[in-house]
Amino acid sequence: MPARRWLPGLPSPSGFLVFLALLVALGPGLPRMFGSDGDVGRHVRVGEGILSEREIPTADLLSHTRYGKQWIPKEWLSQVAFAGADRLHGLSGVATLAAVLFSVSVLVTYVNTTLLGGSIGIAVGLTATSMLLQAVHLLARPHLVTTALASILLLLLVQYRRTARFEWVLFIPPLFVVWANSHGGFPAGLALLTLFCLDTWIGGRGPDIGRQRWTLIVVLGLAIVATLVYPAGPAIYSHLAAHLGNDFLMGITEEFQSPDFHAPWGRLLLAVILGTALILGTSARRLPWLGLALLLGTLAATLVSARHISLFATVGPVSYTHL
Repeated sequence: MPARRWLPGLPSPSGFLVFLALLVALGPGLPRMFGSDGDVGRHVRVGEGILSEREIPTADLLSHTRYGKQWIPKEWLSQVAFAGADRLHGLSGVATLAAVLFSVSVLVTYVNTTLLGGSIGIAVGLTATSMLLQAVHLLARPHLVTTALASILLLLLVQYRRTARFEWVLFIPPLFVVWANSHGGFPAGLALLTLFCLDTWIGGRGPDIGRQRWTLIVVLGLAIVATLVYPAGPAIYSHLAAHLGNDFLMGITEEFQSPDFHAPWGRLLLAVILGTALILGTSARRLPWLGLALLLGTLAATLVSARHISLFATVGPVSYTHL
């Protein structure tokens, strides 16, 4: 990035944001990363077992009441990554991996906003706000993979819609293989892909739009197939449906509750929501339907379940620019 378009003496905007993200994650975010959540130990333990046995377990070997029962290893790949980081540098390695995943989503969010025509100032402002919202759920857990891959998926889709170059969507099915084996949040990616596919039929803009329509339909089908390249196969879908449909589990898990707007992070989210409403209400430019669908869809998910705030923070900035 030319120096005259940024602040003299500072690195490029992307480098500055990555540095800031790492600083937040490994600075003030570090105590909360391990002190407010006990899941990191389970993820490292499961990953360590996979590395030691060189086998992906399909039976529960950790629980007392369900020992030997069917177990869906929906996060095995990210668990292996966290266990590998732990082998290399202990909890410092686990924290570093989490910080890298966090910084990837921050960096790609910035890239997405600049690709869609946002000025450097707007892009930096949106990305910094996104980073603060993502930091609310900055824990050393596999959900960081979903946030990072969602931002990368958006990059691939935005570039394809802008250029109609096939190489951008070529990477999408492999991305879903990794995603489905790393975290159960991959259906959010399928929803994003579906919205972009619909946009080629409803919006009808972009180069070679006829080819784009059918290409994205094929890519969507291949992405669904890619999610089945998984130890438990199609059982992952029934497992996720049962998990999300368990009212008792949803009721006792704090992150599945609606945001607490009395908490400091809840006030930040409320400020972002009100600011978004103000911008949309006073802007002379009409938000395209895809941008509105991305914004409202992720916002609705966040209002229902606070754990989706990271997805809202990643997808939301794209909504402010024309696709």
